[in-house]
Amino acid sequence: MVEEHATREESRANAEKHYKGINRKWIKTDYKKKNAKKLFNKEKEEMKCSFCGNSHYDHEFTSLICGKEEKICDKCVKRFSEELSSNEIS
Repeated sequence: MVEEHATREESRANAEKHYKGINRKWIKTDYKKKNAKKLFNKEKEEMKCSFCGNSHYDHEFTSLICGKEEKICDKCVKRFSEELSSNEIS
């Protein structure tokens, strides 16, 4: 799940807690909150599994295989593999 913070300082402190040294890599941009949210939502939409609709931003899966048109997450690959294995013709 993506966390929202009231201030940039809270965001930076949270990022540093999870990724030691990351604060040294932040750069100043001209993005306003509205534009950043729009860009984030666009990327989130583009990085969704075509089968289950989950996004890696929601921590629903760990990897995404991307084809020309469709994307499939590791959870769907596992689920489909299990279904195929259980339905094999003897």
